[in-house]
Formats: sequence, C-alpha cells, structure tokens
Amino acid sequence: MNKDKSEVIFRTTLRSAVLNVLLTIFKYVAGFLGHSAAMIADATHSLSDLITDIIVLVFSKSKVREKDERYDYGRGRIENLITIIVGFVILAIGISVCYHGIAKIVRYAQGEVIEKPGYIALIAAIISMVVKEWAFRFTFRTAQKTKTIAVTSNAWQHRSDAFSSFVTAICIGCAIFFSEKLRILDLVAVLLVGLFIAREAIHLIVDASNILLDKSLPNETEELITKITMEEEGVNGVRDVLTRQIGRDLAVEVYITISGNDTVRQAHERMLSIEKRLQEQFGEDTYVNVHFEPAEDEEL
Repeated sequence: MNKDKSEVIFRTTLRSAVLNVLLTIFKYVAGFLGHSAAMIADATHSLSDLITDIIVLVFSKSKVREKDERYDYGRGRIENLITIIVGFVILAIGISVCYHGIAKIVRYAQGEVIEKPGYIALIAAIISMVVKEWAFRFTFRTAQKTKTIAVTSNAWQHRSDAFSSFVTAICIGCAIFFSEKLRILDLVAVLLVGLFIAREAIHLIVDASNILLDKSLPNETEELITKITMEEEGVNGVRDVLTRQIGRDLAVEVYITISGNDTVRQAHERMLSIEKRLQEQFGEDTYVNVHFEPAEDEEL
C-alpha cells in the first residue's frame, strides 16, 4: 500500500477510533446512571467497533505486510487471520449480551421490577445515532477514495451501530414515556443489540475467511476487468479472468488473445498498458498478471 493511501486510511480510522472511545465511555456512564440495560448493551456495541478500528489502525501503519526474501507477496493475510480471531471474540460478546438480555426478560416475567430508564440514556442513544451516521459518511468516503475493503467494512459497521442506537432510542423512549409494562422494551433492546453485535462478528469472520480461501471477486468486478481489458487496442478477446485477494490488495490474472502478427515488443506494451489501466481502477497495489496468446482466425 502506498504511503499516501495508508496515511488517509490511518487518519480516517483514527478519527473513528477516537469517536468510538468517547461514545463507549459516554454510553456506559449514561447506561449506569440512567438505569438502562439497553444503553449498556449499546455501549458494548461501540466497544466491539473500537476493536475493529484498532485492527485497521495497526495494519495501515505496520510493515508486517510488506514483502521480503521469504514472502514474495508480503504477509497481507495475517490481517485476515487476526480479523477471524477478533470476529470470534466479538461473536462471544454478542452471544453474552443476548444471554443477559434473555436472562433479564425471564427475571421480569418472574416478577422482578424494571427501573424506569433515565433521560440521560435516551439522550445518549440519540447522540450516538447522529455521531455514528456522521462517522459512516466520512469513513465511506475514504473507502470509495482508497478502494479498501477493510475501510468499507468499517464504514458499514458505523451504519449498523447507528441503526442499533436508533432502535435503542425508540425502546428507551417507550420505556420512559409510556406505561410501566413497556419498560420491558429496554430489555428487548438488549437482545436486539446483542444480535446486531453477533451479526457484525459473523460478517467479519465470513469476509476474512473468504479472502483466506481465495474466493473470487464478485462477477460485476470481473466483468469490469474484462471491459477495461477489451478497451486496449489490439486485444481481440479475453479468454479468462482469475481474481482473488491478498490481504486487502487485489490479485488479477487476465488471459487475452492478440494478433499473431504482433511483435513481442507490441505484446509487452499492451500488457503494460492493461496493467496500468487496471491499477488505475483498483489501486496501484493491485497485482496484475496478463497472459497473451495468438487469436484464432475466427476471432481475427
């Protein structure tokens, strides 16, 4: 990853991490002072987002990914391996939150009285919703600019947290302003937030596992690669496109057919041009390998 791109990712993620630290502390305080189990669960959601921020921060600056004599392609996939481990930790957090939510609901059904949530919990949920939506927008802009999947994933986690806070705000509001029976919604929100956390964890695990297993890029991406390749003058056809990810960078192999009358120099220049086009589209750290063979008569 080039230095400028790494710096942009680092600054954006650092801003995100600082927001998550402040929100986590604020929401925990608001949850305890406001006697709201839902707000405490929502604070745990922000804490799980902070963990993923830390992963991106570490690997945006770390040199562990760079290639050396033993690792010709670098160690980019170590990031995915650690993401899977962290994903299981976050999944355990989500399951724990769900368990406590269910336990509280069971105790309520057995006659335990639920204390009315305080206004500070509702205010915290509204603030969290607004801040997290803002965080989604500036993180997603960086993701589009850098074409980095890790940052894109981080952005959507902000959006998920914003929606989680929205649900929490509704449940806390109903528990405050309506009948005493609706205070159970504060407990229901705990269960919902736990499910949000577990869902995010599963996405982290699945996405990172797909990269480790060399899953191909989406069909629309491979179609775009074919389109860009065919725009190169002298390319008669694209026989095959093979794609995968190496860490957060893309690897592309394109098999093209060109005129059998082309010289080696002409073929080489076409290959360099295709490589440049694809790196302009997907980032200069994209691994591009172009194979060429003479076209059949019908292709000519």
